[in-house]
Amino acid sequence: MSATESMQWYYSVNGSQSGPVSADVLQGMIGRGEVQPSDLAWSAGMAEWRPISELPALAAPTAAPQVPVSEANIQWHYTINGQQMAPVSAQELQQRISAGQVSGAELGWRDGMGEWRPLATMNGIFTFPPISQFPLGYSALGPTGIPGMVYANFGWRFLAWLLDTIITSVGGGIVGFILGAFIGLSMGNTPQMRSTAETAGQISGVIIGWLYFAIMESSKTQATLGKMACGMVVTDLNGNPISFGRATGRFFGKYISAIIVGIGFLMNIWTEKSQTLHDIMAGTLVMKKP
Repeated sequence: MSATESMQWYYSVNGSQSGPVSADVLQGMIGRGEVQPSDLAWSAGMAEWRPISELPALAAPTAAPQVPVSEANIQWHYTINGQQMAPVSAQELQQRISAGQVSGAELGWRDGMGEWRPLATMNGIFTFPPISQFPLGYSALGPTGIPGMVYANFGWRFLAWLLDTIITSVGGGIVGFILGAFIGLSMGNTPQMRSTAETAGQISGVIIGWLYFAIMESSKTQATLGKMACGMVVTDLNGNPISFGRATGRFFGKYISAIIVGIGFLMNIWTEKSQTLHDIMAGTLVMKKP
């Protein structure tokens, strides 16, 4: 049973509160006209009562988009978090995509293709819903399945960046000190030694930052220590965990965000999904838990 199916709902009709009932029961009442889309509903984890029409978890189930007839009997191989899964029919894979179990960033392959490709590039075969269409509390909104997750705003992201900067600076300082001492012992206190030590320190700082962000954001926590402290996770555009490669691209994309006078970071303020330039380049979102 999924998190959405197990959620218990309270509902209000003409100011009279009732419940709890399961989502299936409440959907049935809505279908029979006993409860209107304009009536209010609430479940554990929600900050306030909201109109049923604004709650995707209570929307009537819709059939998965149909794949072209020419693809119906073709077996597709696909990956989830880099692990190759057993082949399935195109229609079954579409159903898993529509349920949020497989994201467009995952790779797919079938007989006749030269190489594995991201499923999102299979135009005309598979259809991907935007993140807003996934049910509240569904696993597509992060590993915890917490309902009510929203896009992280500039303030929270700045605080997480500040915490991560302190952490990586301390780590880089320790490694730089060790490298400087080793180079000093090897080369002596000369101008060449100081230049070499400075270059080595800069390179080690970049490597430490890259490994810190890429490993942690592609891990089960989906977040660096700073983001974890602020209750945030990094996801792909479908709300799923990202790979190490995507996290690497996101990290180095920050240099481009910084080069253009920091405007790439400020884009978080006005973009629709609160994305920075490096988020857009890497196809990622930063989500905030309630």
